[in-house]
Amino acid sequence: MAFIVGLACIILMIYWPKVNKNIPGSLIALIIATAVVKIFDINIDTIGSVYSNISSSIPAPSIPKVDIKSIIPLIQPAITIAILAAIESLLSCVVSDNMIDDTHDSNAELIAQGAGNIVSALFGGIPATGAIARTAANVRSGGRSPISGIIHAVTLLLIMVILMPLAKLIPMTVLSAILIIVSYNMGEWKEMKEMLHLPKKDVIVLYTTFILTIVFDLVLAIGVGMAMHIVFNIISKSNKVDDIDQNESLEEII
Repeated sequence: MAFIVGLACIILMIYWPKVNKNIPGSLIALIIATAVVKIFDINIDTIGSVYSNISSSIPAPSIPKVDIKSIIPLIQPAITIAILAAIESLLSCVVSDNMIDDTHDSNAELIAQGAGNIVSALFGGIPATGAIARTAANVRSGGRSPISGIIHAVTLLLIMVILMPLAKLIPMTVLSAILIIVSYNMGEWKEMKEMLHLPKKDVIVLYTTFILTIVFDLVLAIGVGMAMHIVFNIISKSNKVDDIDQNESLEEII
């Protein structure tokens, strides 16, 4: 049943722009699917059933106890998280730049992200980054300025505090359908085909990263992609060194 609901949402989001371009099809699909699942008591996973312990209250800020012994083991993972978070956020910026034909400010993006994560930690939050899926969804819904991101954050806060009982009714399959449509719309499929003409090592890195992003997540995909790129570069340079050595040997023989 979840598959049918999700498929219906995908079809609705595909054809909705022909009816009304001002209201996002994802919002209409979300409202209709949630209402149908609730009214007809369809037994599928919802936000409330999957995440039953979601709280609608804002935790009080607190400063954690800090000492040298606890900080030292955290230095390496903190640097790793910071690097990967920065890469993911800047990739999101590049995607949005291509979608709206604009240029982002990398320094402002990373400074704001760092400040936000510091404040979030005081409330028990975990490190957050700019997400490509949410960024693309925002742009597809008409967002063109930083104000849209602020409205997005405030809206989520209001939903958590005021509308959480209703948000718990949202079917998970609807969220999956929205992500499928967003990911398809943000895909540069023509460019993907043209990239097949790149050097083989670049094609391997590209499609490996692409598949890992779909199957696992962007952080793992970026890590593996960077590692493969480094390995290919080392192999390429070592081959060049061997060629130079062989040429020098031939010159000595001659």
